[in-house]
Amino acid sequence: MQSTSQEILKAIAKDGNPAAIATLLNQIFQPHQITVKVSVNGNSLKIVLISEEITDKSTLLFLLMQEINYLSEMPLDKIKVHCHKKVKSFIKDKYLEKKNYNIWIHEQDIPKNNQHIHELKILETASSTQKLPNNGSESEKTLKEYKKISQVEFQQALQSCKNSAKSAYNMNLKYAKEIEDILQLFYDNLQGKNSNLFNLKKLKESEIASLLNNIISNIEQILNKDIEALRLSLATKKTHLEDYTIALFGRTKAGKSTIREALTRGNGSTIGKGAQRTTREVYEYQWQGLRLIDTPGIEAYQGEDDTAKANEIIDQADMVIFLTSDESVQAGEFEAMAKLEKINKHFVVLLNIKENLDNPKRLQRFLQNPRKVFDEQRLIEHHHHLINNINQHLGIEQVDIIDIQAMAAFLSTQPEHKDISTQLWESSRLEEVYSLIAEDIYYCGNHRRKSTFFDGTSLFLGQIEANLSVCKASLQEQIYFLETKQKDIKKLFNEFIKDSQRKIENKVKEIFSKLQQETSCFVDNNIGTEKAEEEWKKIEKKYSDKLQDSIKRGFQEIHAELKERLQEFEKEYNYDAENSKFDLNIDNLNKGQTGDFLKTLGLVCSGVAAVAFVAVNWWNPAGWVVTAGWVSTGLGMIAGIVSGRVKDNEKKEFNQKREDLKNDLKTKINDKQSKTIDICNNQVETQLTKIRDEILKAISSPHKNLSSISEDIEKTINLLQALHENLKRDCSLW
Repeated sequence: MQSTSQEILKAIAKDGNPAAIATLLNQIFQPHQITVKVSVNGNSLKIVLISEEITDKSTLLFLLMQEINYLSEMPLDKIKVHCHKKVKSFIKDKYLEKKNYNIWIHEQDIPKNNQHIHELKILETASSTQKLPNNGSESEKTLKEYKKISQVEFQQALQSCKNSAKSAYNMNLKYAKEIEDILQLFYDNLQGKNSNLFNLKKLKESEIASLLNNIISNIEQILNKDIEALRLSLATKKTHLEDYTIALFGRTKAGKSTIREALTRGNGSTIGKGAQRTTREVYEYQWQGLRLIDTPGIEAYQGEDDTAKANEIIDQADMVIFLTSDESVQAGEFEAMAKLEKINKHFVVLLNIKENLDNPKRLQRFLQNPRKVFDEQRLIEHHHHLINNINQHLGIEQVDIIDIQAMAAFLSTQPEHKDISTQLWESSRLEEVYSLIAEDIYYCGNHRRKSTFFDGTSLFLGQIEANLSVCKASLQEQIYFLETKQKDIKKLFNEFIKDSQRKIENKVKEIFSKLQQETSCFVDNNIGTEKAEEEWKKIEKKYSDKLQDSIKRGFQEIHAELKERLQEFEKEYNYDAENSKFDLNIDNLNKGQTGDFLKTLGLVCSGVAAVAFVAVNWWNPAGWVVTAGWVSTGLGMIAGIVSGRVKDNEKKEFNQKREDLKNDLKTKINDKQSKTIDICNNQVETQLTKIRDEILKAISSPHKNLSSISEDIEKTINLLQALHENLKRDCSLW
């Protein structure tokens, strides 16, 4: 019956039922003081492991995934594991409650068809010898204490790490070459555009070409700097292929030099006194077949040089040890570390419990009762504070914290304390550091060494992608700016052409209106006289001159007003170019240079407009005379009327002819007015459109080139992202 119930439970669990999964996992883990909670969110399975004593992450994941593999048929794709440590909170020695603190988070795809995740294969050899602690006195121990790594095993693990490093180096060297090939293709395309720019003949366009060439050169400099950094990183790692590297960070006076002296069996010559910053430079030491890098005090990092040096060390490191003290765990020391690149390394914190052991009486009391120095109730709050700061500032979720007494460890190495050397060493708890490092190398060393190469290449590749994205964003800002200004120019000219046509039209109508009035008077006063034809010619010339003069002045006013509007546009253009936020913090692609480019382009546009004004035939009466023969057809009628005297019996007919003449002249004048307005409007539109097109041409040329460069950047980013995905896949499968 029990077997049948278990089979039913497993069947339900395979359907993705969280309660059934939790029941199965708790059957495995609860006897060992670990509680499991399970929930399902979409296609993800969330598992929370809760215990007062948390087992090594790699071991827990291995054992957990063994069980999950039996449930590979679940209709779920991802698993997210949270490890919580249940701790007691005390205030003034009074127990309050137990709280859960998140220690680490792990997320991965759920393996299908019983395929174990590759990163955990390194645990398989040890799985048969490792068991979770039983209830009773053994429950206080962690699983790692059940497997003591021998010196032979440790050396074998180091040798395996060396082999892994060599293979990882060769593979990442190939990826670096692929990155260079992609960027070389990008450079070649840029150079092709670069040479085409200088085929431009006009001086102003050559100035634009020079500015675009500077942008291209700056992009190349940025990427060359990135690829050179990747080359240097791999070259440095190549010189240390046989070294498992541990970087030691921490603030001044935390005991960093003391712990290093203890680990490397030094004589104490580099241990600082008082507030002196003794470790000003980076030092390297060989210890137990490992490479130990001692760094300057983290809080004293100043400027880019210190930060760059620290990033280089982290890039080389397989493990990062951060030393702080119980005197005061300060957020500032982690804020300083947060300025560095993301620390994707095994991160271990050593909490140095300060105690003045130079005093013989204090030393004796410490040896008699070391537990008093390592008071759990007092230190638990330090641990909480450390975890919170590390999570907040560094984004690191898995943190190993070891309480140590650095001075006791150092004194154990000194000749004057040889009689109590063993006791000092054991009381310092530094053996836990040795054990943690040895066990991590034994179980995870190959993975750490591989990650040092793959993560480093991934970091630089991501940086190149990010820099290209910033360059593209900067160009897109400029492209958008130019597109906006092109729209503004078009809007300005569209409105101005309509306004100008209305002004010219009003001037023409005003002249023709007065002509209409005078024509009527002329017919009444001069009909039937011999001087009618001569008087009409005078009127024709008078209004022809007036019309010519009015149109000419109208065009001059349009010319002056357009200049004024373009000058105002240029001011707005330069102001926008100066104050637009183009600063994207990429070396030479800064606000100043971008502003200069856009401002210079504004001057080019202004120069183009000036040339266009001169070139435009604004007023040339010889080229187009709007009044030639405007009402001459009426003269024949006038001549016929004025020849001879009008008899009384013909008066009625004469009056009718006079009215017909008025109407005919009025019609002809209206027709001529319409034609004159059409001619003037066409002239306004033609000439203003020429100026507009010249200005737009000055903007569209760099706009086109910038867009082309931006497209090349986008293509390069896509190629690099595809390569990045291949890198991540190879890292997970290798």
